[in-house]
Amino acid sequence: MDRHDNNNRYDNNNNNNNRHNWRKGGRIERNDWNRGQRVNDWQRRHLQRPPRGYEWRQVDNNYVLAAAATGLIAALVLSNR
Repeated sequence: MDRHDNNNRYDNNNNNNNRHNWRKGGRIERNDWNRGQRVNDWQRRHLQRPPRGYEWRQVDNNYVLAAAATGLIAALVLSNR
C-alpha cells in the first residue's frame, strides 16, 4: 500500500528491498546508525532542516532523521529501490 506521510514524502509500505523495521517514533539501531553516512547537504536533497540534536543519516538509499544521542526517529524517506 502506498501512502504519503505528514511531510509529503513518498513512502512505499510494500518495499521488499527495505529490510529495516523503522517507523516514526521508533529507534534506529546503533549498527544501522554507524553503517549510515551523515547527510550534511540536506537542502540539496530536499530534506527538512534537522532540529537541534538530530541529524539525517543515509542508510541503504533511505534517509532517516533521528536524534544523535538516542536514535529516536523523527522522519523517514524510504527508497523504492
